[in-house]
Amino acid sequence: MIREMQLQDRDEFMAMCHEFYRSDACDHVIGDDCFAATFTEVMKKGPYARGYIFEKEGQIAGYALVSISFSPEVGGMSAFLEEAFIKKPFRSQGLGKEYFAFIEKEYGPTFKRFRLEATPSNTRAMKLYEKMGFSVLHYVQMVRDL
Repeated sequence: MIREMQLQDRDEFMAMCHEFYRSDACDHVIGDDCFAATFTEVMKKGPYARGYIFEKEGQIAGYALVSISFSPEVGGMSAFLEEAFIKKPFRSQGLGKEYFAFIEKEYGPTFKRFRLEATPSNTRAMKLYEKMGFSVLHYVQMVRDL
């Protein structure tokens, strides 16, 4: 089951963020202040950030974050699938596929693009994304943090 993140999910979310940012899915570590700011933004229920919790048999199995924006590349709304994390005991049980089906149903009717990023070392995720219809854009992503 996939549901919207709720206030009572904060501690579990923070713990999962720690694990996610110390895995091969990420190439850098971020601090608790960023996790806390993200949770606060998601709880505002505003137009830009959404958070979801994956549950399996009554247990929290993972989380996902989505950022919303307009994309001039497609002339419409875009959902950036920022993070999707599934705890090890719950992997290979169809939660990733369930998440993509959920996203397509939730955003597909009015959105023109789903976008995500992955580290090349996260081959398992890359294979899933390709199966779900994603293709590689040959950009180099650059950032400047303020």
